[in-house]
Amino acid sequence: MKNSARPSVRTQIHPQALEIIERYTPVPEGYDDEGNPNWNGLSPEFWLALHNKGEEFKALINICQRDFPTFCALMIHIISKETLAVRPFIFNCAQNYLWNAHVVPLMLKGEALWLDVLKSRQVGISTFVCAWQFWQIWRQKDLEVLMVGNTKKLVETFMDNFRLFHDELPNFEIVKPKTRAAKSGNTRIPKHEAYFDDRRSKATIMIDREFSTRGLHAISFQLSEAAHYDDLENVLLTLKPLLPPLGSAAHKRSAIWIETTPRGQNYFYTHYNLAKTGDNSYHAVFIPWMVSEDVFSLDPPKGWRMTKELHELQERLTTERSKHDGKNVTRAQMYWMQREMADQGWNRDMFDQEYPSNDNDCFLLTTKSVFKDSLKWLQSACALSESLVSLEWQKRDIQIDGKVNYVSGEIEHPPAPSTFSDSAIPKFIPRFRIVGGGRLKVWSPPQRGHAYVIGVDPSGGTGNDNGVIQVIDCTEGAQVAEYADSHDGPEELADKAVAIGYWYNTAVILPEINVFSSCMKRMKVTWRYPKVGREEKWDEPALKKGKYGYYLNQMTKRALVMEMRFVISQKHLRIASRALLAELSTFEEQNVDGDIPQYNGAPGTHDDRVIGLGLALIAVKQSPRLSKLLLGKNHDRVPTAAELGLSDAPAAELNPNSQYDNPDLYDNPWSEIDPELSRQLTNNGAPRTPAGIYPSNPIAGGW
Repeated sequence: MKNSARPSVRTQIHPQALEIIERYTPVPEGYDDEGNPNWNGLSPEFWLALHNKGEEFKALINICQRDFPTFCALMIHIISKETLAVRPFIFNCAQNYLWNAHVVPLMLKGEALWLDVLKSRQVGISTFVCAWQFWQIWRQKDLEVLMVGNTKKLVETFMDNFRLFHDELPNFEIVKPKTRAAKSGNTRIPKHEAYFDDRRSKATIMIDREFSTRGLHAISFQLSEAAHYDDLENVLLTLKPLLPPLGSAAHKRSAIWIETTPRGQNYFYTHYNLAKTGDNSYHAVFIPWMVSEDVFSLDPPKGWRMTKELHELQERLTTERSKHDGKNVTRAQMYWMQREMADQGWNRDMFDQEYPSNDNDCFLLTTKSVFKDSLKWLQSACALSESLVSLEWQKRDIQIDGKVNYVSGEIEHPPAPSTFSDSAIPKFIPRFRIVGGGRLKVWSPPQRGHAYVIGVDPSGGTGNDNGVIQVIDCTEGAQVAEYADSHDGPEELADKAVAIGYWYNTAVILPEINVFSSCMKRMKVTWRYPKVGREEKWDEPALKKGKYGYYLNQMTKRALVMEMRFVISQKHLRIASRALLAELSTFEEQNVDGDIPQYNGAPGTHDDRVIGLGLALIAVKQSPRLSKLLLGKNHDRVPTAAELGLSDAPAAELNPNSQYDNPDLYDNPWSEIDPELSRQLTNNGAPRTPAGIYPSNPIAGGW
């Protein structure tokens, strides 16, 4: 079955090249039992005879200079992973699919080869791109290519490939370039350099952590295992000044091959999805394991039958595969999958981690996250929260299009009182204004009688980390709103948190205070917010209340993470934010020299939303009855409020003497509409739902 699935040898060679070759020697089709092509390439005797013909030799070389697949089939040799034998580079199914379905269409349209290639493991894409890079410096003068990897071993493999490619070239001056090392008597490519002296063309290798463009002039790049870089975003930003301007002739000749297996929803995930939607200059390519039928299949023994579950899985995998190469998943592939899982002791998630079948789940499965076992459930929780948005807003008599995943806007409030003022608590009703692209994302607006908690993770406002506000509805066990901005300092974030807190029924707010204590102080001193949470400290007899806010260090952060992991693993909290899901998927435990485990986002990622969520859950713990209700149930799917038993949560108490707990607001809660904003807006600016400034609905939260 494997051999019948392998691509044709002859179709990889240009017809004009085949015509020249077969005047002297046949090019047989097919593969032997070990998987090697029956055609072993062109012998030294053939090349010598053809070289003596003159014009035919030049014609064949010219074809190889213009046609990459022909160059690979005639000039390049690789080491077979199956037999460890040196053989001609005949594309496998995955390489053939990449070339024909993605590279050729871009070339025919005259577009640059900027590709985000998301791949299954062991399908040969790195070798394919490495051969492309070698082809560039082989056929052109004064050209430099760059290959970047995440480990020293990986980039040294690139140069090992180059050495083999060069060693196996026909030994003629026009075909086999002279290396710089040849001047000292060594005709092979050195371990760390590929410089063709007679062409002044060069290949440079680099590790991502040592990435620098100083002295570089390359316009063809290979970024291998890019999802595992410490800072892929910075690497791409550093490359940008090297590239020809968009629309220029040189730009159309540039190539950026970003090829990688996934690692959580990090920067590559964002970059790949922008490429999928056409929102950047890259072209997204996904290569699932099913496309590699020649590698990942095994003839089943006589009498082997698929179970009903395997039949259903085969149908789902066929649906996925058909999107790519239009073919069905075979019985041999299903048998190989079953054997591979049994031999490795894997379940489906573990298999999908190594051999992804779609480009959504794979980002959640291939990760070192401390929440790894819950990520697929969290993804379904996000989907459910998104599907409920219109229903949640209908509870407040606001009609939202059912296709909207959240409503975005800004929370508005009057200026804060002077730091030197001793005036009374400022009287204001916060207003939420729906704005496309607003920083406050709302899945469910405040609801009467519901109790809310808020976690606040401040930042310095320098544009590096986000200041984050996470809002949790304790009554329904759901994330209902999220605010994130990298330019808000701790004071600005405190103002937003107070306004959001009042809007959400005077929610309990718990801010982090280890670095930016000014955030908490502004809430208490400037705004005199009545419900700022306190740090908890326990001794043997009872709970002792600490200071306001939550001091985050290695020990308290570990406690915060353990609380999050428990609540999430027990499926007590339904999250809504895809950005939060992305950060959860890259939030890792890092052990440093045997010390206390440290918890942070993976290199090149953020974790501010995660910390904000953790602070909110610590605030939940400060209300024992709510905590008991929240943690008292176990569910095997996304829970509803009724299933959590949160309908028994403490009833909201109305305080008629408080300016913040005004039941009269319920008579006409949407009375203040800005006529200038009564136009159609949604989270992305599309015309769907009426916008307005909505006053808060402040009800005490049972604190």
